[in-house]
Amino acid sequence: MDKSMSAENTPEGKYSILVIGETGTGKSTLINYLTNFFHGGKPGQLRLSIPSKHYNATEGLNHSEKNAADTSKSQTSKCMEYDFKKDGLVFSFIDTPGLCDTEGTHKDEENILKIMQAAVDKGTLVAIMIVINGTQPRATTNLQYTLNQMHNFVPDSFLDNIVVVLTNCNRFSANFDLSHLKPWKVLDSNSFYMDNFALSKPEKAWKNDKEHEKYVENGWKDSMETIRKMINQLKEMGSQATRTFKEMYKKRNDINSNIKNILIDLEKLQNLQNILEETKSNQQGISDDIEKYSNYKQTQEVECKEYVKSDFMSRICETCSNVCYKDWVQSSSILGIYTSSIYKIYKWTTDPLHKIVGRDYCYKCNCSLSAHYDTDEVAVIKMKTVEKVLHEIKALHEYHLQRNVDVENKISGLHDDIATVQGALRAKEQAIRTCCEDLKKVCSHFNFVNELGSIIDVMQKTASNLRSIEAKRNANKMIDDLRYFVDKLTVGQKTDDSCFLD
Repeated sequence: MDKSMSAENTPEGKYSILVIGETGTGKSTLINYLTNFFHGGKPGQLRLSIPSKHYNATEGLNHSEKNAADTSKSQTSKCMEYDFKKDGLVFSFIDTPGLCDTEGTHKDEENILKIMQAAVDKGTLVAIMIVINGTQPRATTNLQYTLNQMHNFVPDSFLDNIVVVLTNCNRFSANFDLSHLKPWKVLDSNSFYMDNFALSKPEKAWKNDKEHEKYVENGWKDSMETIRKMINQLKEMGSQATRTFKEMYKKRNDINSNIKNILIDLEKLQNLQNILEETKSNQQGISDDIEKYSNYKQTQEVECKEYVKSDFMSRICETCSNVCYKDWVQSSSILGIYTSSIYKIYKWTTDPLHKIVGRDYCYKCNCSLSAHYDTDEVAVIKMKTVEKVLHEIKALHEYHLQRNVDVENKISGLHDDIATVQGALRAKEQAIRTCCEDLKKVCSHFNFVNELGSIIDVMQKTASNLRSIEAKRNANKMIDDLRYFVDKLTVGQKTDDSCFLD
């Protein structure tokens, strides 16, 4: 907020008044009348802080008027502070951007934020002064809407400090009925009427007309007397700290911030759900691969030779393992025992002779006779099942097993992330509830439907775009719970403590 340059130092004991009203109702004209009251101006010797359609500014103060001749658009583009000193006190009137001009309601919302920010920045405030054209019979639709919006910014403790100034009229000629300001309730002692005729016409229009001049002078005296009463009433009101304004402003910002973060978290939840579904789908493919490569072991039947006890002696060549004489004598008989012993002696004594005569071989296997031995064990051919590992297939099987472990870890992490986001949503839901309940305590008339309705609609659109069934279910439950909470809070009933998410 800009502050005009005052020639005098600002002492302690400052009375700050916020001046609001529709574009063209005379807010800036009121500031100029106040300038004349405090600086001793009069018709023919006007003292003006703000240039008007017919007069230039005289006090050398900063202002934000753009085109005084155009009454369809707000001439005050930002909040301007005008300080006036009287009897050791400073009265600071804060001229604010006009409401309900041709730029639409979005501009009003922007200007309302500027107005309330000005209230917060002041630290203390005596009154909010609403300037209305007293010639109109009722509040326009736009003004009614804007006043309703502003009602959401004013705490209960400040409602008795609302002042209304009806311009372009006196107490008897006013057409405007103050009951049309509902839900605002203005005390009779806080209602004032001012005829600003002296600034609505150029001086040449009445200067040479005695009757006209007398009318202007009488109207001027009435207006100065009205301002005197207004100043006395403001002094009786006394300043209030704007801490509650600041708390309300912060709570509203916290609500909006949490709602916006909820929208972000809903999108984040959707993305996590999408990734989870995709990961689970991939896991099914990995399970199929594990099954596909699980048969990496093969079995086959092979022949193998085993030695078993026999009832007969057999002569076996130890060189070629050939059974040269099978079952040629019963092993348990005396002949078998004797023959086997004789053969061993025979081998020991005749081997050299056989080598000499050249007959050192077996007729059966043609191996050396000395390479044979008698035994009661006989070789038996059997079929045996053996297992063969296919190492390439085994490697693929182990690779997909590890992939499955990695996917399981990822799924577990996604579940943790989803739980974290859901926890954050619950925390933001609780923060919104707390802020709303705190607002209700200091501003019982706060319109939560207007404040949250459009945001809930945005949430509904966001939820409708969610592709995950689980995410959409949670989002819709959250929205339903929020609507229920707002409805209960609006009618003043106690709300339950249910959360947005299961």
